[in-house]
Amino acid sequence: MPTNTSKKTHRIEDIIQAIYFSLDVRRIEDLNIPLFMSRVSEYFNIQLHYYDSCSEANTLCGDFHIFINQNQSFQQQWQDFGHELGHILGHEGCQWGLPGLFRHYQEGQARKFAFHFCVPSFLLKQLDRIDIPLIMKTFHTEQNFALQRIEMYRNELLNAL
Repeated sequence: MPTNTSKKTHRIEDIIQAIYFSLDVRRIEDLNIPLFMSRVSEYFNIQLHYYDSCSEANTLCGDFHIFINQNQSFQQQWQDFGHELGHILGHEGCQWGLPGLFRHYQEGQARKFAFHFCVPSFLLKQLDRIDIPLIMKTFHTEQNFALQRIEMYRNELLNAL
């Protein structure tokens, strides 16, 4: 049982903060998303590709690859990057042969990772206010993504009380 309950964080937030800090992103001003995506890919030795099909993560010949649909908005590409990175860091093997419920479970985990990765709590805490337009502008997300992340963040704050 933790001895310090005044600082209650979740494991996913700690992992994501460690990734950001390892790449010298500690403040919102440090975040340049296109450069950050490249740096994260390098850090984890992931090949990042843009192509004309659905975004996905794969392991080919022992190397990790993230394929991002280049026809999407930059916001969707960023959100997909977070989702696919969640698969690489949290899952092994190919999902195609998995039972439907387990594949759905893994998709939910990757989706949750994307919300925390693309809009990390430690950076949210640096904002003067938290609203949808500001989240969209600051973290380059789509409106619905920003809304869901704000709801998650507020729930985290309530659960910490």
